[in-house]
Amino acid sequence: MKSAIHSKRKTDAVIAIRQDNTAKSITILNMNKAAERLIGYPIQQVAGKSFSTILSPRVNELLSGYIEYGDASSDFGMIARRIPNFQVLSQKGEIIPVSVKVFNLVG
Repeated sequence: MKSAIHSKRKTDAVIAIRQDNTAKSITILNMNKAAERLIGYPIQQVAGKSFSTILSPRVNELLSGYIEYGDASSDFGMIARRIPNFQVLSQKGEIIPVSVKVFNLVG
């Protein structure tokens, strides 16, 4: 899976996701090496899986309560920016606090 996954700093973890309003899902498309190190999963294990796989239970609950999958919605970015203390879940089950920056791409 090829795509431009980068950031200004090499240590920034970047995860590309897709919000599919028809399927009412958010899936992992790709991630950089820093993200793989952070969560402990290689991209091959999580590509195509639900983004909820790598989110803490608290964040999953908040997202599921607020995301709407309307025709023109891209709610994830708007909602994720507003979640205080955003957290991801490592492969070992550890909750890791992260700072979220969301960039919406149309395509």
